[in-house]
Amino acid sequence: NLYEPRCSEVVEVILKVRELPLITFDDVYGLCVDANGNPIAGEDGVSPPVIDTGLDPGLYTFEWMFEGVLLPNGAGPSIVAAQAGEYTVTVTEIATGCQAWAVATVVLSSPPLTYSATETTMAFSDSHIIRVYAEGLGTYEYQLDDGPFQDSSVFENVLPGSHTVTIRDVNGCGSVTLEVGTIGYPLYFTPNGDGYHDTWGIPGLELIDPTATIYIYDRFGKLLKELSAVGRPWDGTFNGHQMPSSDYWFRLDYIEEGVKRQLKGHFTLKR
Repeated sequence: NLYEPRCSEVVEVILKVRELPLITFDDVYGLCVDANGNPIAGEDGVSPPVIDTGLDPGLYTFEWMFEGVLLPNGAGPSIVAAQAGEYTVTVTEIATGCQAWAVATVVLSSPPLTYSATETTMAFSDSHIIRVYAEGLGTYEYQLDDGPFQDSSVFENVLPGSHTVTIRDVNGCGSVTLEVGTIGYPLYFTPNGDGYHDTWGIPGLELIDPTATIYIYDRFGKLLKELSAVGRPWDGTFNGHQMPSSDYWFRLDYIEEGVKRQLKGHFTLKR
């Protein structure tokens, strides 16, 4: 047997790796519509949404499809979404022919179409709760007065008085603001003319009964002042004279949900 030697040679091969273009879309885009499904402008120009690849059209070509159908006007790096559904873009690098693709989802969204805000606790409860109801095509978040927006539609431990509730669509399709009152009475007031707690009354009482009447007494049972729900609060005087620092009592006669009610309590005047 003849032995035939085998020859080998090492050859260096250079591989060039071409990085595909990076396409980043939002998780969801919102297309704002009204109650009849007609497109409307969103806040700060967010609707109709623009889906943008952010790529240079001098380096890439673009092919857009909507729900699997080629869009004839989809040859640029971005597209205006006029319908809700799935948009797909295929990006081709001109120099190499390398391709990448990405998908964007557009959903219908709307301002709140049906909404309300109510206190679910009785007047003069120890703790007040406001519940908000909102229905529409959007996803909503809620704000009490100037506080932060929250996902929950329930506000607990609300102070007595008049409040505003704002309901807004998270996709920027609009918001509404409501007024709602919770009823309670201050435990003290300081009529010293500094602009803070200078008078005593029951904020928001007119919301449950504009005909309600408050009677204020000193500790001996002497009637000092009679207040109406829509009138001015007590300034701490009797017949033009300043009353001293002390505890004072009151009786409130009012109607809530068609039932006559009476509340008795006391508060402190501080000088």
